[in-house]
Amino acid sequence: DYTTDAAEVLAAAGEDKDVTVTYTEGEVTKTATFKVNVTAVALESIAVTTLPTKTTYTVGETIDLTDMVVTAYYNNNTSEVVADYTTNAADVLATAGTDKTVTVTYQEKTATFTVTVNEAPKTIAELKALMDEGDNGAISASVTLGPVKVTNVTSTKKNAYIEDNTGGMVIYDKNGGIALSAGNAYTGLAVSSTTMYNTYDYEITAYSADNATSEALSELPLTILDASKFNAADYKVYQYMRVGLNGLTLDSAVSSTNSASRTHTIGGVQVYFPNMNIKTESVVNVVGRMSIYNDVYQISVSSAEDVTIVTEGIETTTITGLVNKSIK
Repeated sequence: DYTTDAAEVLAAAGEDKDVTVTYTEGEVTKTATFKVNVTAVALESIAVTTLPTKTTYTVGETIDLTDMVVTAYYNNNTSEVVADYTTNAADVLATAGTDKTVTVTYQEKTATFTVTVNEAPKTIAELKALMDEGDNGAISASVTLGPVKVTNVTSTKKNAYIEDNTGGMVIYDKNGGIALSAGNAYTGLAVSSTTMYNTYDYEITAYSADNATSEALSELPLTILDASKFNAADYKVYQYMRVGLNGLTLDSAVSSTNSASRTHTIGGVQVYFPNMNIKTESVVNVVGRMSIYNDVYQISVSSAEDVTIVTEGIETTTITGLVNKSIK
């Protein structure tokens, strides 16, 4: 039934500290002492006991430590979860690499975990610049694009037209295996092979969307141009983009029964119309893709839905004995 003052003695560090033992029997109380060395509680180590949810980043992102748990271990066999640690994540996320080490520091003790840091997605203009440096447009290493908008995938699945705010390109798969969806924007599209087609068309010939994210567009992008943009310098930017020309006046009719009537030169731009009928002197707005045909810059309109007749023209016919007689 003795007691000690050990609790008080062990409350502070020190060497040769006296612990007093007290025993009472009846009216007689006796004491004895023994010495102890009391070592201060000290931090021995820390560990990342739960990894953060996110461990894959793009260059320049900010670290997200959601759900990460850092535990501190002490020399008295106790531990606690701590939060006032620091990391070198800003430096780690500044450059790309796999299994990059993030160091966590707490009271001069450290622990580590690894992350993957991917290159920031490039724009279409940046990809074209890399292609300009290569042999016939070939890139020397894979790059990722995004976000890029897919405006059309042909029915053969051999061509997909993509664009962003810096320009347009085409993805070509000779086997018809394109798996992208028109009307979606993709971020992280991995491009591994490119080429120049006919010396002036920038073309992606191998890609992967396995690690890309996508979202549906509320509407397809449309860039309104004027005739002055149909030239060699601007073609590099606008090729394969979904573009529009407004206020075009036809000097002759477009006929669904006459394929030759579908090609018109208006305001210095060659316009290739779809299979439809449009009267002479009609004023139209068109949406299509800038292309080159026989070294002539043109806008190719694929569907009658992409032609808006602003002002309907006149219908012409030929009467026996008369030439080019106009009939309202």
